[in-house]
Amino acid sequence: PVHYQIFRFMVDAKLQGRGIGRRALELVLAEVKLIDTAQELRINYVADNTVARSLYQSFGFSEIGLDQYGEMVASMAICHADPQ
Repeated sequence: PVHYQIFRFMVDAKLQGRGIGRRALELVLAEVKLIDTAQELRINYVADNTVARSLYQSFGFSEIGLDQYGEMVASMAICHADPQ
């Protein structure tokens, strides 16, 4: 499948907890869904970051394993709306 990857999705520590990351990820997903060839979106994060894990799982990401650097990789299928 054609996949896209998000590397280093971060919000400054002083600004965390305000919904900025959630809104930014919503906007990224909306843009990726506009790419006709996109079938999968992956994201990397520090494996023990439970806040990141929870956020990404709430969007439908599923962990697929650690990469060569020890970071967790999570993936979600991209569903495109049927044109009407």
